[in-house]
Amino acid sequence: MNAHKFRLVLVLLGSLFVWLVPLARAQSGLTIAPTQLTLAGTHCYGETLTALVQPFRPATAAAALPDWICSPPETRTVLLQATQTFTQVKFVPLDLTRADGVAIIPAAQVRPQWLTDTISANQPVTVPVTLDLRSAPGGQFTGNLLLSYYNGSQSIPLNVSVKDPWLAPFAVLLLGILLGVGVSAYRTSGKPRDQVRVRASQLRAAVQADQQLAPGFAQALTGALALVDIGLQSDNVTEAQTALTRADTIWKKWSGARANWLAQLAYQQEIMKRFAAGGDFANLKGYTLALQRAVQDVADHAPDFENPSKLRERLDALIAQLNKYLELQAIYNYMWNLHKKLTDDQVRQAWQAKLEQWQTRLATQTLDKPDQVLEGEINQGRQTLDKLYEDQAKAAGEKAAPPPEQPVVFLQGAPAPTREAEAGAANDAARRLQIFTIAGYAIAVALLAGIGFNELYITKATFGAQPWTDYFSLLVWGFGAEATRQSLTSLLQNWNLPGVPAQGGANG
Repeated sequence: MNAHKFRLVLVLLGSLFVWLVPLARAQSGLTIAPTQLTLAGTHCYGETLTALVQPFRPATAAAALPDWICSPPETRTVLLQATQTFTQVKFVPLDLTRADGVAIIPAAQVRPQWLTDTISANQPVTVPVTLDLRSAPGGQFTGNLLLSYYNGSQSIPLNVSVKDPWLAPFAVLLLGILLGVGVSAYRTSGKPRDQVRVRASQLRAAVQADQQLAPGFAQALTGALALVDIGLQSDNVTEAQTALTRADTIWKKWSGARANWLAQLAYQQEIMKRFAAGGDFANLKGYTLALQRAVQDVADHAPDFENPSKLRERLDALIAQLNKYLELQAIYNYMWNLHKKLTDDQVRQAWQAKLEQWQTRLATQTLDKPDQVLEGEINQGRQTLDKLYEDQAKAAGEKAAPPPEQPVVFLQGAPAPTREAEAGAANDAARRLQIFTIAGYAIAVALLAGIGFNELYITKATFGAQPWTDYFSLLVWGFGAEATRQSLTSLLQNWNLPGVPAQGGANG
């Protein structure tokens, strides 16, 4: 039994040897060069693009798209050299499968130009192999081209890379750059102009709605806003921003201490009524007229004061000068009536001349340089004139009866300011502008992760295999290139490096 099995094994081994020897001889007798084919090309955009382009081409032109839009089929040459004759030779294309296993290049698009079925010994044969990639999807594909012959076969590995033509990627890149330039241009000129317009419009609306706005503040705000409009009309954003800053400062100054401003300005109006009522100020001229104008200027130039306390200090200083004038004028009036009671004509005329001189000095002194000596002279003159009148009465055996003094109504000091609440939070427009600024920086930082067109398209053989990723990366890179340039330029300008224009200089 064992001997029978042994003989059966020998017979099988012999048969296998007889079958393998021709195959081994055949394989070792055929050389294929190259051992594998590697191709890279671009596909077309499909029949839709062909239909769109065709109407603009000459009527005699072929239906295929030009090479700059759609590359022609790729051809590679395979060299076959045999040491013995091979028969029943044929090429069998197989489907090429993409790396993700989803898409294929059909075998029909691999076309070897093989016209015979025999390879003679020692006679090299070249076989052109054409791959039509125009309708192939993008990606990296692998497969085999099978060379079959009598009693054997060999495989020629195929590696194919397919990407989109350059036109669409370049257009997307150009779009990204234009978006970046547009955003940069808006950030440089359009955004500041819009900020000025928004804030100026809000200030103008607030001014019109404020029924208690003091005339001085109203005039200052109206003038500043008019300068804003002039700056915008002349496309001078810097001038408009300066005027807007002035208007915004005035408005915040008013809004932050409204009650105190109203209190001080109301008291200023009371002083002006005192001037208008006559009485002590019946004949305004010289010093008193200057005092009246100074009090009026306080209201007209109220926005120029740092705060209501500074306005109060100015009013108090003017009130002190007014009260001093009223005091000296009352003494002068008393002395004028008293000198008329002097019986000695020579003495009376001397005092009249002296009093007229004091009156002139009192009326012609200036606000910034009041006559400090005059007060002492008038007080001393009153004491002398009182003594002279008393001596005259005693000499005549009469009781001294000086004229009655008119009571002086002095002006009270300006009201003390109260503590004001701070200005309210920023308005909606300011918040929106802040959000835009933060978002703009966030986008710029995110887009800096993009890479160059060379890395994304030229060196990427499978561009277009993942359209969303590939095209969005190009768009991001194009946008980020301009944003990065603008950011780096601004940063270098802030560093004040030699050779780099400062802010407001020439732009690169």
